[in-house]
Amino acid sequence: MKENSFNRELTRKRYKYKDFTFTLPDPNFVIPEYFREQTKNADELQVNLREINQINESESLNFNKISKNNEFNIAERIPCSVDIESNGEKIQPTSIVEKKNCNANLVKHYSDFSEDIDINDFHTNDNDSDYEGIIYMSDDCETISDEEEDFELNNREDMHGKFRTFLVDDSEEFQDETKYLSETLIINMYKCLKNVFGHEDFRHGQKAAITAALSSKDVFILMPTGAGKSLCYQLPAAIEHGLTIVISPLRALIDEQSDKMNKLGIKTEKLTSDVSQIKSEKIYKSLLESNNEIKLLYLTPEKIATSTRLIDLLKKLQQQNRLCRFVIDEAHCVSQWGHDFRPDYVKLKTLRETFNIPLVPIMALTATATPKIVTDTKRLLGIELSKLFISTFVRPNLQYDVVEKSLPNTKKLLDNLFKKYPTGSGILFCFSKNDCNNAKELVESLGETSVIYHAGLNNKERTESQQAWMLGKVRIICATIAFGMGIDKPDVRFVVHMTIPKSIESYYQESGRAGRDGMPSYCCILYNYTDCIKLRKFVEDPINNENGTKILKSDAVKKMQYANINEMITFCENVSGCQRKFLVEHFGEIYDSGNCKANQITCCKNCKNDKKKEYYLYDITEITSLILQSIKLMSLTVKQLSECLRGKTKIENNNKNQRVGELPMFNKAKFLTDNAACRLIIKLITDGLAFEKIQEITCGKNNKTYVGYVMLSEEGQKFLISIPKPKIYIHMPPIKCTNDRDNINHFMAKVDIKEAEVIKEKFKIKHKEVYQCAKFKIQSLRTQIVKDERLLDPKEVLSDEAIDQIAALLPRTNTELLSIDNMTKSKIKKYGGRIMASLNEFWKMIDKNDHVKMTRELDMLLADNNQLVGNFYQPSQTFNRRSTISKGSKYSTKKTKNFGGVKKRSTGNNTSISNSTSSFTKNRYYKKSS
Repeated sequence: MKENSFNRELTRKRYKYKDFTFTLPDPNFVIPEYFREQTKNADELQVNLREINQINESESLNFNKISKNNEFNIAERIPCSVDIESNGEKIQPTSIVEKKNCNANLVKHYSDFSEDIDINDFHTNDNDSDYEGIIYMSDDCETISDEEEDFELNNREDMHGKFRTFLVDDSEEFQDETKYLSETLIINMYKCLKNVFGHEDFRHGQKAAITAALSSKDVFILMPTGAGKSLCYQLPAAIEHGLTIVISPLRALIDEQSDKMNKLGIKTEKLTSDVSQIKSEKIYKSLLESNNEIKLLYLTPEKIATSTRLIDLLKKLQQQNRLCRFVIDEAHCVSQWGHDFRPDYVKLKTLRETFNIPLVPIMALTATATPKIVTDTKRLLGIELSKLFISTFVRPNLQYDVVEKSLPNTKKLLDNLFKKYPTGSGILFCFSKNDCNNAKELVESLGETSVIYHAGLNNKERTESQQAWMLGKVRIICATIAFGMGIDKPDVRFVVHMTIPKSIESYYQESGRAGRDGMPSYCCILYNYTDCIKLRKFVEDPINNENGTKILKSDAVKKMQYANINEMITFCENVSGCQRKFLVEHFGEIYDSGNCKANQITCCKNCKNDKKKEYYLYDITEITSLILQSIKLMSLTVKQLSECLRGKTKIENNNKNQRVGELPMFNKAKFLTDNAACRLIIKLITDGLAFEKIQEITCGKNNKTYVGYVMLSEEGQKFLISIPKPKIYIHMPPIKCTNDRDNINHFMAKVDIKEAEVIKEKFKIKHKEVYQCAKFKIQSLRTQIVKDERLLDPKEVLSDEAIDQIAALLPRTNTELLSIDNMTKSKIKKYGGRIMASLNEFWKMIDKNDHVKMTRELDMLLADNNQLVGNFYQPSQTFNRRSTISKGSKYSTKKTKNFGGVKKRSTGNNTSISNSTSSFTKNRYYKKSS
């Protein structure tokens, strides 16, 4: 039996990669003694496939016996790493790699973790067995399955792993450093890399970015957490003669980075508010000395914006050609569209205006910038022509999950995490100080050690908490989002958001704290829709300045922030699309969800569920119309609308003298569960057909709460009057059989169509002109293929419906192409390359149109908005400062300062300036105070 099994293994399909031929190993296969005796060293083991195939079946081999010779140290599971060559440069593996100091317990537990914390575990038992034979690969490769033939491992002809065409990576231009740098500088660069930083080679994009920086170019680096952005300015600073200024938003991050550089022997100083006056004077004096050895100076944006003495000193260094560059870390804070906008960062625009003769280069670094934020940040910093260096946003070792938030679920989730990850650390991100305290109590009740970190602690307390966690004295830190930016702790095994994050960018950055050592790690959101009320309430709150003043947000900013929340809700509510793809493509990178499904260990929740077919597609167009009609008549909460839809309530609305039972939607979907009905209402909000208006409710004398009432939007109004109505679909678990089958079929009909057909009509309208051209070209391609292959039936290549779907959807990955009508893997292998090549020009057209739309929006916001004065933009002569900046209940009348030759300005309480409201409607950040 065992011999037959082995011989079947020998005849399995072989795969060729360059000069290598291989088969995938059976998960239970062990090296036979027959081969073990052929060599005394595992590295010398050579297996000739031809000779193996000729082995006589009658030959007596004990394949199940393992040699007791201790020359081999075979792990229970061997994570492998594949280095992929790209543009002549070695890419360091971002995948799971074997660690010499890897804890045995961690290796034992990580592979079966994903099953035990499945969201379904909180409701039903998941009986899937653990997969014992995973090969870990970098994301550039596909894992080949024996059960079904996958796409080609290499030379993909789709756009997987590439960025949309309006994000042009300049890495290739600077790949050959000899074109830009002297031989001496190149030698010093590599010596510093090895001798100072301890690296044998650069990671992807690092060498090109450093070459551009050393060539005095403006540089914009967009790389995810853990990709090595800091080296791109630290190495040039170490080998150049002069000073590099690094502007960073957090003092804790500055402390960590400056300590790290000094330990490496790179002289580094900092000028922050916690540096003593004596120390500051010493630093100022040292900087002016011709023989000073300070290479890096870390500053906060507030420091460089308010200190005229510092600016004067930097000007002197500039004139002496001793000021190398400005580095702006967390550069997305410049843009109002960024998830962590900071008003003081806006003032950094004057760096370019002040230090332009001779020009001091600027380097901007960020891990979380969408294409829109990249464009906006470049404009604000005056580096529109900067060189852009991008790295993939895919984190293949992170598993993404969303769990329904409740106390039992939270306890079970955390308990499972603590057991499955007996070593390493974790982060629990909380919404407020009280939530941090509650999370700490819960963690310690489960037997784990923890600390809290939030803005309510003083500097000393925050530092002590951070150090205790960083040094491993406690495993868990319960923190608000005030914690974590720039934190480099490699063994974070899990990050749990106890409340839904405020945006996709926030979630990507915060979840990115996990797994920086490349080992499998877990990222989860505890999701409850009612938490979104708190987020929406904060959209209306002003922005707090460092100096205590408050800035009121414009309607445009609020609209953007509401959209961010809706996008985050969509991520949590989504049960069908790949979560990894959702995150990655938010930043402009194209990702094939097939890669996520192929990763058995860290496959995201939705891809795992997709294999189980737990959700079905329902047409909710009819029921949507009834719900929107009802919302138009009466504003109710999501919960009240859910109960109305299921016929569970007859509350009277005194304001409108309208009974809930008389609404068109009442009792039309009593077959739905409460959760399903709520999801249906929420989908109408995230699709823009309705919106929530937050109202403050007073409970008793001092207690206040906030309630969201669902209102009809302009898009919802258009939907009601449209004929015919656009189809709306939702994925839901199967609806149980009831006596109300007629209503189910009428209001929520289950449909058996492909996802491509669902979204086809929307794209046909959105990209009408592109659709027509693409359809003609795909038809022409089909005709050519039929002619070349002398086929009788054109449908053997593509059906008419397939052509229509391809032209509408313009699929960019193999998996997207596989979703097309009658498409198979064999067809993609045969024709996929030609289909993708024919779509290339249309991808560029779509990207160009989207980029034009994006820049037009930014142009409108920048109109009359180019003068930066003090703490605000001055859009026109009719600007009234009193109506935008306030401190407490009083208006601030402090003198404002700026640098770079901009005059100081003070504003009195009285002003003859007009309070024209029109000047505020165009304003980028502010609007008139009521």
